Amino acid sequence: MEELVTSIKHGSGNSTILLSLYEKKIRVREVKEALLLKTGMVMGEGTLLPSESAEAKLAANEILLKLDSSIKEIFKTTPYLTYIKELDTTTSKLWNHFRKPVEILLRKLILGVPVIIRFHNDADGSSGAVALNRSIKGISEKMGLKPNIIWIMHRSVMYTKTDAEWDTLIANNFSAIEKPLLLITDFGTSENSNNGIEALRKNFDIIWLDHHPIEENFTGMTLENYINPWNFGSGSDYTAGYLTCAFAHAFHDSDTKDMEGASLIGDSSIYGFQVSTGREEAAILDLITSDPTIISKADGNLVPSEIESILSDKKKKSEFFNYAKVKLDEVLDRAFLQMKHLKAGRHEIIVLDYSEIRSEETKYPLPGRFASKLLTEADRRGGKHYMAIVHYNQFISMRAAGDVSDAVNIPEIIKKMKEIYSSGIDSGGGHKNAASIKVSTYGDKKEILRSIIDEARARLAIL
Repeated sequence: MEELVTSIKHGSGNSTILLSLYEKKIRVREVKEALLLKTGMVMGEGTLLPSESAEAKLAANEILLKLDSSIKEIFKTTPYLTYIKELDTTTSKLWNHFRKPVEILLRKLILGVPVIIRFHNDADGSSGAVALNRSIKGISEKMGLKPNIIWIMHRSVMYTKTDAEWDTLIANNFSAIEKPLLLITDFGTSENSNNGIEALRKNFDIIWLDHHPIEENFTGMTLENYINPWNFGSGSDYTAGYLTCAFAHAFHDSDTKDMEGASLIGDSSIYGFQVSTGREEAAILDLITSDPTIISKADGNLVPSEIESILSDKKKKSEFFNYAKVKLDEVLDRAFLQMKHLKAGRHEIIVLDYSEIRSEETKYPLPGRFASKLLTEADRRGGKHYMAIVHYNQFISMRAAGDVSDAVNIPEIIKKMKEIYSSGIDSGGGHKNAASIKVSTYGDKKEILRSIIDEARARLAIL
């Protein structure tokens, strides 16, 4: 039986992935400290063929052709459905577009090629990561795979050149017969990601799953495996976490109902009220991604297995959920004593300086996410047609209630602010009912905040 050396992880505990055909089936084997082996070599019965030899190339080609054939059989041709009509319609439209990125992901997993998965640090991004990990774990156990996956919880919605350099350093710890893979979920579509994309695209395969409105100059759209519901007649209410759950079902059926609900609820999708589970999970994900030190993560990076260790333990799950609820209620009560109420025609804008109420005990809740909670609570306590603006340090977060979000169009306000204060704003973006900007070191936050309020009031006043 001939085995192809597909991947080698360098450093202490050097390990090598070997791929072979066994009775016409793919078999993956991991060996430790195989210092004489190099990628592309073929091991046979007592022989070791160098990668450049004709015999090795012929054997490698036969193994890889069988691999491609096996992968094609794994993809599930029937779309994953959850019986929420609007979501299922979009899933059916984009299902066949999952095929190629799924095949790429599976190929990398089987070959042991480094796979870097970055997910946004909120309930939406982390729910997608957990669902994806469940399917990867399931298919790996089924096929006996030894994948090399690096999970990174990303604290921004931009993929910068610095991020690309870091991912390149990670990939350099491996030798492999193919490019490494970067999979991104729930990042924005800001042109601030362009430099990162361009720095990486030649040396990596990239899969990008997102649901943010697509900005005009965003080069991520040119990636071959970029998937966004906006390109399929849907929008941001088809959340990135839900998209990633559906993607995960295209190659392995794990139970992701809780993560689908957590994504929809956590990202304030209009479909959140139609799910029967996920509310507790959304609160917990929001809590621990805001402040990983709550679960003793000093380095700030959470991986799906650590998240699962909480969600799968009934006692821990209850404790974390209750803690999140108590802390959120405390901050909301302080907010209602401090926030300003500004009239805008028949409507109202609430404005809050988050620095005046933020707890020193924990980073939870983060300002942007708190803006959503504040808007929801304001409506529950008797308000109607609210818009909330929460600012903290250099950040200004805006949220608009669903029935006025189209008219307010927060991304349009941000675009206008960028045009007026070109050097005063570092970045900005989001959805029509939830978006934020970061004021640059050259910007006057007070002036920009006043302009945002004036623009929002003008838009609300005519409703």
